[in-house]
Amino acid sequence: MTTLITATCRMVPALHGGIRTVSSRKSWNLQLARTVIIMVRQSAGDRGHRWHIASALAVGGLIAASALAACGGPGRSALPGGASPSSGAAPRAATTSKVVPWSPIPPGVPATTVAPTTTTTTLAPAPPCTASGLRAKSGQGGAAAGNLASPIVVTNVSRSTCRLSGYPDLVGITKSGALHALAATHASMFGPLAPADLRPGESGRLVIGTTDGCPALNAPPAVAAANSVGHRFDGVEVVLPDGHGILRVDHVVFNAACGVSETALGVVPATPSPPAGSLATLTATAHIPKQIRSGREMEYTVTLANPTRTSVELHPCPTYEEALYFYARGGKTDHVTRSYTLDCATVPAITAGASATFAMKIEIPPVTLRTVAKFIWAIDMFTGPAAGGVLVVLPG
Repeated sequence: MTTLITATCRMVPALHGGIRTVSSRKSWNLQLARTVIIMVRQSAGDRGHRWHIASALAVGGLIAASALAACGGPGRSALPGGASPSSGAAPRAATTSKVVPWSPIPPGVPATTVAPTTTTTTLAPAPPCTASGLRAKSGQGGAAAGNLASPIVVTNVSRSTCRLSGYPDLVGITKSGALHALAATHASMFGPLAPADLRPGESGRLVIGTTDGCPALNAPPAVAAANSVGHRFDGVEVVLPDGHGILRVDHVVFNAACGVSETALGVVPATPSPPAGSLATLTATAHIPKQIRSGREMEYTVTLANPTRTSVELHPCPTYEEALYFYARGGKTDHVTRSYTLDCATVPAITAGASATFAMKIEIPPVTLRTVAKFIWAIDMFTGPAAGGVLVVLPG
């Protein structure tokens, strides 16, 4: 499987920086797509530094609502490949009415992008933060494609700089005050966060991730309610690494019936702007049906838009990957992936402020039960545009 996802934060500056709600749709969702796509890659080691989607889905859970992906600025309904690198207001993207016909061109050499040059200086880390020098509170929650984020903001209230890092243990607090240890997965579509030295008054965060798309909750209301018993929490204890104390955080409401994931303690890593004219400056939106019967091809479209003032040449012609993931019996994740080359003969470039819409197809595998599936489309490159969504697959 070629690269379907990698740029990790892209992996959601949104959910790091204060987890925005789904209302700010445009650049928010586009980054989440990239974000989801990135998380999805961590477990298979595809090409070394790239991640595989199937296991990320197992971590994040299958989605029940679309917003992908989900993770950067205030929102899109698909995921952006990057922000405009130019200054000033970007031109209004021209929407083309003509759809480029479906053309299953075999995949070629994956597209490349030039990464901005950065210089970093490494300093000796400060002493670890302790519970006595921190104040923690619930942050603004968010959701993306069925994945739910419960952020916790951690502020250094001591008089000295301290190092915020590592994965804490989590203990759920029920409404009655009972405590339940949580087996949180050390990975989340709402990360990654980078270790950081917090000066007095500065804040970092931790994001607890859950989902409502697993079989336990993707069931009739009475069944889902029964499955939720013992898994609803109204607060959490954050047990800092290496015995540095416990932070109690109230008003963190989440349902752990589908499992729990967590980021490490830290801050949102800096993300450089993509080079002008690169594929990473494009945004992608996938238009998929809400439901479809299995055992046939799904027809859909993908719109690539250039919100910047610099034309993007599709040369070399980029390869893209499309994937569909769905739950089989017992929670096992099955998937279908296909790779093709974009029709660059018809659309050799996407000029400043313009967009192009391409017809696409993907095979829907047979299913015997109604199921919720996640769809992802992405340019096969490190930070290329990506999009996705959720649909219901019915037995054929």
